[in-house]
Amino acid sequence: MARTTLRALASSDAEAIVVPAGSCATMIRVFWRELFELAGTDEDRRQAEQVAARTYEFSEFLDASGAPENAGADRTPTVYHRSCHMLRELGIDRQPERLLDSTGTDRRPTAAEGRCCGFGGLFSVKLPEVSVAMADEVLDAAKGAGAERVVGCDTSCLLQLESRAQRRGDELEFRHLAEVLDQAATETES
Repeated sequence: MARTTLRALASSDAEAIVVPAGSCATMIRVFWRELFELAGTDEDRRQAEQVAARTYEFSEFLDASGAPENAGADRTPTVYHRSCHMLRELGIDRQPERLLDSTGTDRRPTAAEGRCCGFGGLFSVKLPEVSVAMADEVLDAAKGAGAERVVGCDTSCLLQLESRAQRRGDELEFRHLAEVLDQAATETES
């Protein structure tokens, strides 16, 4: 599957490949290089390097391109959840927060800032009790900050947290940053 996707992306003449999740960007920019070094051809390795150089996570790309500010009036108390892949593998830290702040969102600090949601692919399957405890810690901190919404850039994190919040009966909304930016842009146009 990686090789098929690599070939499709490598055949594109687009200057930038923008992906909606830090885990996807990490796979392409970091782990494909390792994968194709171990199990690829010289052509695979060459294409993986070229594709990696053109691949950006959504918020990273928007922030670098100087996306216009949305003079939004969204004052929803919000906690931004930093995904592990974006933070630790890609070094994407404040870019999503700057974009979120541009919407007028009432972004609140949290005691669990930078902590893992506990999903981690097979981690949540192999160690479900630990995974649940990690998600609970992030959710407790969001509620403690008075948040009504959790925004993130990695759908896997948002699904993990939303699933756990539903099971606990927490009244929190979960949104991808792209959804919040789109809503702010739509409201600004109105």
